[in-house]
Amino acid sequence: MKKRILLFASLITLFYSCTPSRESQISNIKALDEKVQASFTTNFDVESATQLLDAYAEYFEDFDKDSLREEFMFNAGKLASSMNKHKEAIEFFEKFNVEFPSSLNRPESVFLLANVYENQVFMLDKAEALYNEYLEKYPDGVLADLAKFALKNLGKTPEELQEELTKDTTAKDSAVL
Repeated sequence: MKKRILLFASLITLFYSCTPSRESQISNIKALDEKVQASFTTNFDVESATQLLDAYAEYFEDFDKDSLREEFMFNAGKLASSMNKHKEAIEFFEKFNVEFPSSLNRPESVFLLANVYENQVFMLDKAEALYNEYLEKYPDGVLADLAKFALKNLGKTPEELQEELTKDTTAKDSAVL
């Protein structure tokens, strides 16, 4: 019996010694985040950004009820989206929206998720549903005008948008004269 208890205690110690501590993971995430943020103004550091996404994923796996999970998950979604890693962005934003329905960042998360569906995976039906959700839940939100614009122009090519803008500008110029 003593051997089993000792073996069990050894396994638990081994498990916890193989998992980086919460503090060391947070420190690593913050250091990588600073590096990535600094690279946005110069030459984007893809390697550090990829390491940061991996660090976020490891943190979520190790600390599923942690107080920093909300902030980190939202940031992970934005980073993945900016790197055109749509699979990861969708996963992070969808989890965020489910786990943190009352978050102050939820409106932006819904909008950014719609944007990923529209512009990265071209699932216009999902994008439309999410833009509509944004407008229903946050009609006075800071991104409401952009959501309306996106819905109005959903599925149009950049060339079609440019043509419409040119027509609108020409019509406004004619009205002024």
